[in-house]
Amino acid sequence: MVHGGREALERARRVGSRVALIRDTLDTAMGLAHVLVMLARSGFRMSSPYWRWRQSTALGEAPPRSIGRRTEALLGYARWVHRTRRLGR
Repeated sequence: MVHGGREALERARRVGSRVALIRDTLDTAMGLAHVLVMLARSGFRMSSPYWRWRQSTALGEAPPRSIGRRTEALLGYARWVHRTRRLGR
C-alpha cells in the first residue's frame, strides 16, 4: 500500500506541474495581449514617460544586455500584468 501511495503522489506531482505549465503559458499569452493593448494606447512610443518608468522599475538602471534576459523580463512582466488584472476582478 505504501508503494501505491508513493506512485500516486508522483503522479499527482507530474499532473500538478503540467497544470502549472499550462497556467503559466496562458498567463503569459493573456499578459502579452494586455501589454500589446497598453503599447497601442501609448501610440507604440516606448520613450513615453510611462514606459521609461516601467523599464527602470522592471529592469533597474542597468537593463540586461542580452536579448534572452530582456525577453525573460518581458514575459515575466506580461504574466504579472495578467495575474494582477485577474485579481482585480
